[in-house]
Amino acid sequence: MRVFFINKSYLPSQTPSGIKKLRKRELESLRGEGTDEDEQRKSSDRIYAYDKYNDLDGEDHETTTEEPYYVPRDEAFSSVKSDDFEKKKLLSAIHGAIPLLMASKDSNLQRQIFLVKGRGIRARQTLAGLNPLSIQLVTEWPLKSKLDPKYGPLESAITNEIVEKQIDRVMTVEEAIKNKKLFIIDYHDLLLPYVKEVRKLEGTTLYGSRTLFFLREDDTLMPIAIELTRPVIDTEPHWRHVFTPSTDATNLWLWRLAKVYVLAHDSGYHQFISHWLRTHCCMEPYIIAANRQLSAMHPIYKLLRPHFRYTMEINAFARQSLINAEGIIESGFFPRRYSMELSSAAYDQLWRFDQEALPADLIRRGMAVEDQTAEHGVKLTIEDYPMKMVFKPMLSFKHGGQKSEQKATETRKTKTAVNFGQYDYAAYFPNRPTIARTNVPIENFAPTEFEKLMRKPEDELLKCFPSQFQAIMVMIVLDMLSTHSPDEEYIGDKLEPVWSEEKQVEAIFNMFKA
Repeated sequence: MRVFFINKSYLPSQTPSGIKKLRKRELESLRGEGTDEDEQRKSSDRIYAYDKYNDLDGEDHETTTEEPYYVPRDEAFSSVKSDDFEKKKLLSAIHGAIPLLMASKDSNLQRQIFLVKGRGIRARQTLAGLNPLSIQLVTEWPLKSKLDPKYGPLESAITNEIVEKQIDRVMTVEEAIKNKKLFIIDYHDLLLPYVKEVRKLEGTTLYGSRTLFFLREDDTLMPIAIELTRPVIDTEPHWRHVFTPSTDATNLWLWRLAKVYVLAHDSGYHQFISHWLRTHCCMEPYIIAANRQLSAMHPIYKLLRPHFRYTMEINAFARQSLINAEGIIESGFFPRRYSMELSSAAYDQLWRFDQEALPADLIRRGMAVEDQTAEHGVKLTIEDYPMKMVFKPMLSFKHGGQKSEQKATETRKTKTAVNFGQYDYAAYFPNRPTIARTNVPIENFAPTEFEKLMRKPEDELLKCFPSQFQAIMVMIVLDMLSTHSPDEEYIGDKLEPVWSEEKQVEAIFNMFKA
């Protein structure tokens, strides 16, 4: 028997005596107390129990459920969401199949001209793109690794001379750090231990990488150096090189190639760390704990519940088709079979509960500082220039004798979740390649490879990009994942029914909505 409670909130100590037993019985039911743990679970069950993700290796496993990926009934998609999800899968598959049917059997992309975006565009996306969670302020110099020295020199190859030359010697490195002008996306220590194993796999390669940015006077970022590193691998010695923007044709193409590697690293980091690990996987134990310990009448549960919506069902889908062995992630992203191992390593090294939310995450990365005089008690290290640049023309355009400032201000309040920008930013794969398939031509100073680069640099770039099949496969998935559901809920859209009897909450909601 299922119990439905009224919308009024009650703490355990305030619960009316007449429903205390019902509250207790409901939680016992959700915990599965009195049931056999080995009993096969049905799709209609509402039991929240802890378990391990031991079903990702592609093998058949014994299961205690009638379905291989059990999800409590209350966490399943609504009929509207489910129907839309299935339609989207079909439409995305058809959309992606058309170019495959028209293409040749060659796994490489046809030689054609791709839009090569400027440095400023790509730098802006580190703050306002898919993965704004990796960039951090440089506070120490020289840059140093924390890995075991067996992986190579601890000190970075990015020197003062390289940095100062790239910023036209407007200041020294020390001055740039003092003035908070240097920023970095540092995947060196996370990726370097996996380089040897990943390189044993066919159709992919890997480096440890660092990408350095300089904050210009107009508060826009400019990438100034990329360091790629390969550790000692069997008989091959340690190798590293710093790539910089250049007007020289050869070095310019090497710079473009270097960007492919770091963009692939960033795409992978976003997908299986920023996205899967931090917003899906790490949420599941909290969903289970909340449902096992907090009654539906508990005010904290009511606050949390909307943020849990569909997460467990989406995670089950991911385990079945995305992060499973030889699934989409392993087929289309650079670590291949080591993707989930890398995600686990990131959880061990980087994840901390008390630093996941704002503003703690921004402060930890040096992207904001505590300032009680600023709005929300924090001040951004970099002004919100992406939004400023977008709305500058709008603010200066007069319509009906008035500037559009008020409307722009309202629009600024709307922020797009990291998930929903996936197709917009990454479906065009040169902007967000997910895998780099070839080594940089100058790695082993092979004359043949370097000659190919000199003769047809575009061909070498295309060989490095994902294959046509990989690009389309990822595009289909991103299209499916980044679509808003017809029953999507938006903050401030309407008051949730569970708060209908809380007049104070309703008053605050109306203030927020206004």
